[in-house]
Amino acid sequence: MTCPDDNASAPIAASQVGNQQDSVVSPGDDGDAVSVRVPRSVADSGELRLVIAQHEQHVAISGPLPPPDILAQYEDIVPGAAARIVSWAEKEQAHRHAIDSDGLRADIIYARAGLYGGIALSVFFVIAALFAADAGHTTLATILAGATIASVIPAVVHGRAHKPDRTPHAPDQND
Repeated sequence: MTCPDDNASAPIAASQVGNQQDSVVSPGDDGDAVSVRVPRSVADSGELRLVIAQHEQHVAISGPLPPPDILAQYEDIVPGAAARIVSWAEKEQAHRHAIDSDGLRADIIYARAGLYGGIALSVFFVIAALFAADAGHTTLATILAGATIASVIPAVVHGRAHKPDRTPHAPDQND
């Protein structure tokens, strides 16, 4: 924009433009400063001020996918990026579910192996106690039977007292 007195004006850079009433400053197409004509009297008076504005925006993303507006920005920059990001998130979730399922299966196998092993040992010691009693070794039979009962009862009581609750819970209202 030019001032009414074209002969008395001097070009200055947009970064130097400050408090002007008759000039409009806008960045160029390439982001560089634009030259603006201001009256020489303003330029010489020292009323021009350097104005620098900086804007920072921090975005915290929780979860595997960015918000839709950011996803759209990715799509604008690289066509097909949004579809790839969503596909990646789906694959990641499927992988995480597979890992969780494998862990649960291993826990079930481990628990069953311990249960069946405990039952087998208990039956073995009870049968050994019966054979010892039949052979006339009542002290040995009492020790075998008593040790078996003494080890099984606390395991059963402890197992029932610490049994995890596997029922799904409704989400809290605060979540």
